[in-house]
Amino acid sequence: MLSQKNILKPENILYFGLILVAIGLPLSKFLMSVGQMFIFLSWILLGNYKQLLTNYVKSTTAIAVSVLFLLHLLGLLFTSDFKYALQDIRVKLPLFLFPLVLSSFRPLTKNQFKWIFYILSLSVILSTLIGLMRYFGWFGYEVIDKREISVFISHIRFGLIMVVAIIALAYFFKTESRIFKVFIATAIVWLCFFMLSMGFLTGLSVLFIFLGIYFLKKIFTKYKTSQLKTPIILFLLLAMPFGFIYYTITDYYNINKPKQITLLTRTKGGEAYYQDLTGQHKNAVENGYLIYRNIAWKELKESWNNRSQIEYDGLDLNNQQIKNTLLRFLTSKGLNKDAEGVASLSYSEIKAIENGIANVNYTHQSAIKTRLHQIIWEIDNYLQGRDYNGHSIVMRWIYWKTGFKIVKENFLLGVGTGDVQNEFQKMYEKENSILRPEFRLRAHNQFITFAITFGVLGLLVFIIALFYPLYKLKLYNRFIYLGFFVVVVASFITEDTLESQAGVTFYIFMHSLLCWLYPIELDDDF
Repeated sequence: MLSQKNILKPENILYFGLILVAIGLPLSKFLMSVGQMFIFLSWILLGNYKQLLTNYVKSTTAIAVSVLFLLHLLGLLFTSDFKYALQDIRVKLPLFLFPLVLSSFRPLTKNQFKWIFYILSLSVILSTLIGLMRYFGWFGYEVIDKREISVFISHIRFGLIMVVAIIALAYFFKTESRIFKVFIATAIVWLCFFMLSMGFLTGLSVLFIFLGIYFLKKIFTKYKTSQLKTPIILFLLLAMPFGFIYYTITDYYNINKPKQITLLTRTKGGEAYYQDLTGQHKNAVENGYLIYRNIAWKELKESWNNRSQIEYDGLDLNNQQIKNTLLRFLTSKGLNKDAEGVASLSYSEIKAIENGIANVNYTHQSAIKTRLHQIIWEIDNYLQGRDYNGHSIVMRWIYWKTGFKIVKENFLLGVGTGDVQNEFQKMYEKENSILRPEFRLRAHNQFITFAITFGVLGLLVFIIALFYPLYKLKLYNRFIYLGFFVVVVASFITEDTLESQAGVTFYIFMHSLLCWLYPIELDDDF
């Protein structure tokens, strides 16, 4: 049994704090915060602060990351919104504390390191199970979009944490006993199946990108032809997702080849049909049927209101105008948009429309194929000059374009730590953006956000801080770190990862663990 003295050793308190953060990443912001407090407490208990600070200053990789926090302090000189700026400083504090603390400790043992990732993986699996229970209505909550089953954090970040867990489990698989390998393999298969069935497209994409990079690296670092057989076979297998994407795109446009329809004059109830032959939506199709043909607006509204508790002029549960969802769904079935069309819908189809499902195919095809079809539809809809409010992929493109315009106006030094959101709002107003207020968000790209906040000079500092440890410590040779690095760069492209507590903690915790606490006895080769 451990004595009280051993329990209170700084190394043990540090390890306990690391475990709490690992549990909290997919499950609890509270545990993340508590874990960070224990980690900082462990540093305080070390004592001899002069020596600790000396060691910290000598660690160029620790300083490189800490500079990002210093950059935010300097950004206070240019800001006008100090309230938001101070909140941002609080969120970014771990970028200073983690390098300061964790670069002061000796590396973990192999078992300690391994069990942190096993605990992280178990926490991720638990979160998937809780999400499934939510999906099947165990908590009295109706899931509209499968991606909502990420209960505790955003589905994108949850998918990325799953990828890190899969990579870590794959790494430790080779060293475990036969029985334990069965558990690890089961966990990997479950997490991959979960992402596939729930449509976690970002997570799956990043996983395949990492595997592609890894196998290319193996191919270029091995010189004997006989050693290349397995990597080449596996790399060819990785080409399968690209084949699936090509098939899905082809399938989408085959389905949406315009079909011949008869333009009708009046419904059986006597209402005149509306036909859009010249307007903006004249060529809009759903499963090949033209959406704005054979529409009886009055019948459509009355018949819908008789069948649904959501008003025809209201929003569906996916925050879209339900009349548009109804139009698309009826069209996807090849039905006229009238009383007869609404009457032919089943109860489950009415619920699907209420949930924001706009195409009958989305009710039965795989989540990944559905998500790819939705993305293609969003892009096609945007290119046709139609409304893109609520379309996440296209709106990201709009956020990036808006961000680049702000960068051009504040090229050298940026707008300061607290003014990013204000500058976006000003630019939306200046550009007369069609985005509704609830969709007028920030860049959703960490590189653009740094360029806006600190100018091109700050962006350069950010890129150096990101890549310097990778180069200095040759972290690209560490299988788990390489996986994490691909994951985090992908998250920086699609999200403002470092603008939230969860995102900052995910980045700096993983980086610190894999950089300064990496066990000496671990074999980098995989």
